[in-house]
Amino acid sequence: ESLTSALQWAYAVEEIPRQHWLERGHDEDYADAMENLLSSMEESIKDLRMGTVSDSEFGENMIKIEFILQDEVENYIHADQDETLMPYWKEL
Repeated sequence: ESLTSALQWAYAVEEIPRQHWLERGHDEDYADAMENLLSSMEESIKDLRMGTVSDSEFGENMIKIEFILQDEVENYIHADQDETLMPYWKEL
């Protein structure tokens, strides 16, 4: 039962479809980066709930949430604020 209750959040948080980002004028690369972000958030939430956060390279338990996207000249692009992400942030 602990596994079931630990993973219930997956059914409570509405999945954000790829099309959501494309409809807001972002390109395929941005949509890919958002899918990676959501995947890392889901994994971190699961690890936190189950107590399976692993040691980092610094010897500390840590989760890492990253949005990595660069433009043509290798400048980093930041993710836009989007209310659909709030349920994921609240879980963390």
